[in-house]
Amino acid sequence: MHNKKLSLALPKNRNRFSEGEGRRTLFNALCKKGHRVVVILFIWLFFYSSLNILTAQTLEETFAYANEQMNKQEYDNALGAYQRVLFFDKKMGDKIYYNLAECHFKLNHYEQATKYYDLAYYVASNDSLKFDALFHKTNCLLLQHNYRNALIELMSLDDSLPEYWQNKKYFYFGITYFGLEDFDKSQNYFVKANATQTNEIEQLFIQNKKVSKINPKTARVLSIILPGLGQLYCGDIRNGLNSFLLTSGFLGLAIYTMYSYTVVEAFLSVLPWYQRYYLGGFQGAMRIAQEKKDQKRAEIFQQLMDVFAKNK
Repeated sequence: MHNKKLSLALPKNRNRFSEGEGRRTLFNALCKKGHRVVVILFIWLFFYSSLNILTAQTLEETFAYANEQMNKQEYDNALGAYQRVLFFDKKMGDKIYYNLAECHFKLNHYEQATKYYDLAYYVASNDSLKFDALFHKTNCLLLQHNYRNALIELMSLDDSLPEYWQNKKYFYFGITYFGLEDFDKSQNYFVKANATQTNEIEQLFIQNKKVSKINPKTARVLSIILPGLGQLYCGDIRNGLNSFLLTSGFLGLAIYTMYSYTVVEAFLSVLPWYQRYYLGGFQGAMRIAQEKKDQKRAEIFQQLMDVFAKNK
């Protein structure tokens, strides 16, 4: 009796075993035939579709948040939000490139700002927006002292622009040529940009010609001839006297040591100090001359900017 029950139960257990084994065999067969790739692809598509749904729901909110942060001058927050929007939707570039450039500009990231102003230029819907993006890009290049590339950008503009943009072009040409130290062209363009202040502009460029006469090489030669003379040439009396007294003192000490003891002792103990201050003196004269020249020129440039600021 027990054997019969057991024998009757066996077929049922065998069916269960066969069904489970069949499923495992089918899965293994699919995997062996490369269907594992299909399964992974299906999972990835499901995840990507879900992500797109989530993105679509929040993209407009993120863009609105970025604009809000921009208006609050929270440029770091705005920058991150704009970048997220652009990452998920490249088609938003025409609305975002300019704002990205502005954020980078406000954060003093001039190189990145240059890139995004350039992108904004190519997606701009009208000439006014194009001109605005190009001049902002040029401004970034000027702030990086990249005068030659700024000149290339300006030369790409037409000769016949509306008056506002034409004057702006002349103004930027003036700045660019000033940076390139082509002062005749710079003066010419500044006068074109602001004809009502011609006399004031001309007077500033007359001062600039005097600044151009300061020659670092001349200061160096003068200090080689007589220590301290180069500094006096630059108007630096204190450093001039200091250089003269130090080098003269060590030279006198070297001569005294030479006569009192030996030439070798003078050479080993005193002359290295004399050489140090002598070389440092004429190198310092050259540096002081260049710094003074740059400072005076920066002051003149600032005065030029003030002239144009008065007319705004």
